[in-house]
Parts: sequence; C-alpha cells; structure tokens
Amino acid sequence: YFMVDSKWNPNKYGYARNWGYTLQRITAFITLFYVVFHVLQTRFGFSELEKEALYAAMQNKFDQNKGWLMAVYALGAIAASFHMCNGLFTFAIVWGITISRGAQKTMWRACMGLFVVMSLGFLASLLPLNKLIEPPFKDTLPARASGEHGKTPYGGDSYQAKPSK
Repeated sequence: YFMVDSKWNPNKYGYARNWGYTLQRITAFITLFYVVFHVLQTRFGFSELEKEALYAAMQNKFDQNKGWLMAVYALGAIAASFHMCNGLFTFAIVWGITISRGAQKTMWRACMGLFVVMSLGFLASLLPLNKLIEPPFKDTLPARASGEHGKTPYGGDSYQAKPSK
C-alpha cells in the first residue's frame, strides 16, 4: 500500500529525510525483485546434484552470465542493506527510542555506518564468485563446467553423490 500510494517529493523539499523516504520506497522495490530473483535462481535454477554443490553451481552461473548477474546481485545486496538500515533508523524515531535531534543524528550515523559495513560484506562475498579472489575452501570445491577441478568432499576428481551411511 505505502509503496504505491505514498507521495515521493524529494525535489520539492530537498531535506535529507525526504530523500531517505524516497530511497526507502525505491529500495523496497529493488529488494523485492532481488529476493524473488535470488530464490528463483537458487531454489529452482539448479538440478538436485547442483544443489548439493551450490557454491560451484553459483560460480558456473556467474561464469556463464558474465557481468549482468554480478550487477544484479550487487545492486540487490546494496538496496537490501540500505532498506534495512534506513528502516532501523526510522523505527528508532517512530518508537521513541531517539527523540532528540542529537540522538537522531547519532542513530543516523550508526545506521549508515552499518549500511556501509553490510554492503561491503555482501560485495566481498561476491568476489570469489566472480573469480576476483580465491575462496578459502578452494580445495574442497567440486569440478566446474569450465574444467577446473578441486578436491571434492567425498573423494574423486568430480562431484559425486554423498555416500550413504
């Protein structure tokens, strides 16, 4: 309801909170798209064998789709981070946790600091998928479509199903 019916007017009133309000609505749309996209990619985009080796399967998807998939994940992660941190700031005001202007200023800085830390963490988690850095568990990765092999958790040169107990 709020996403469709609300009035977005950051140009009419150039206050920071008007921009925060507008960005909260925009990032809500982006985050909704991102969550649906991510669930469809990870839940329905893989075979049963690939689901057991999800990291390698995700890396294959990133290899095949080049930059656009990285951009979608980066934008989605940043939007979700901002949406959460701005929502936390607004929650603190609405619930009377930060009443004074000074408390609100401190809370804003803390929330935006958390936003930066979360965004950098999300972006850092994408680096191994884009082969910009090596994952810490490289030796346990299954074979990839590109022909690279690592030691698998269950032995052998390529992925095989878990041995039954």
